[in-house]
Amino acid sequence: MAGKDFLKATQNSKPSFSLLRALKEIDFQEKALDIGCGAFSDSIFLVKKGFTVDAVDKSVNVINYYTPMKGLKFHNIPIENFKLNLNEYDIVNAQYSLPFVSPEIFKNLLKTVLKSIKPGGIYVGQFFGVNDEWSLNKKMTFLTSNEVRSFFEAFEIIKIEETSHIGKTAVGNKKFWHVIEVIAKKNK
Repeated sequence: MAGKDFLKATQNSKPSFSLLRALKEIDFQEKALDIGCGAFSDSIFLVKKGFTVDAVDKSVNVINYYTPMKGLKFHNIPIENFKLNLNEYDIVNAQYSLPFVSPEIFKNLLKTVLKSIKPGGIYVGQFFGVNDEWSLNKKMTFLTSNEVRSFFEAFEIIKIEETSHIGKTAVGNKKFWHVIEVIAKKNK
């Protein structure tokens, strides 16, 4: 859940670099899903780019960062409770959010998320690898690179990059990161 410190630290963030990269691959800009929208930086950026955005975040703290605007609809619920329709989104943006879904529901949820992307649409986001410092947390999901790739069989992989490094969290805490970043385009 996005805590107050995280939201405060990220509220004026620039759009995610991976989202900017993913937008270069998109053919159409109508509807977007921002999973774990946090302080709405990416959501607002997508609205300004012409998308209608469904911004989803389960944290009760997020509502304090929401300002109603045309083209942005906020859903203050867990992504697993959000109704996802087949072939609805041109882009799904999941910046460091899906690892926080419990392993019991992760696989089916990710399949449903990927089915909600239109043919030719883009998925962009990160997964935590099995060596991530937080991997002992049984309420989170950690994957191998091969497991991540297996979810994207119906996609053209534009970028899949696995990195491991010591860095900081958004609130400045030191952490060992094992991240698998994906940008993928759904086959037509």
